[in-house]
Amino acid sequence: MKQSFYKDGQLEGEWKSWYANGQLYEKSFFRNGKREGESKTWYSNGRLCNIDFCQGGNREGMYNSWHDDGSPWMEICYRNGKREGTRKTWRGNRQLCLREFYRNDCLEGESIIWNTGGHIGRHEFYRGGKLVDENFNFTKRRGFVRIVKYLQTRAVSRTNIPLISDLTGIIFQC
Repeated sequence: MKQSFYKDGQLEGEWKSWYANGQLYEKSFFRNGKREGESKTWYSNGRLCNIDFCQGGNREGMYNSWHDDGSPWMEICYRNGKREGTRKTWRGNRQLCLREFYRNDCLEGESIIWNTGGHIGRHEFYRGGKLVDENFNFTKRRGFVRIVKYLQTRAVSRTNIPLISDLTGIIFQC
């Protein structure tokens, strides 16, 4: 079910929608057909899913979202509708799984993805949204860690090492 108001054929004012069970799903505000101010969505269990802010229809400021158990899922800042600053995402167990930096909606600098064991699974470096430095993908397989080295998204080497090793300060354990 939805509740919305129109003025001159465009959404205007508060906009709400609900799940079939009556639980509020989304609440936003519109001005001249564009989202304006705070918007929120909820899970069907009533927990908050995300909050963001818009100005003139563009995201502005912090965007935060949570898993359905209330643990953090993602945070990122927007300026004029473009990603700006550090983006972080977490798994449902509150374990950080991604950290990357954006400038003017393009990846810039270091981007790190951690695997479920908490070890670096991918490490990349960007400039102006383009991969500029080699990166590695670490995968645990049958008593070995497989390391794939990439350059500009192309695999340039593959290595398997015993599972208990020290690689640039990262220790893999059984």
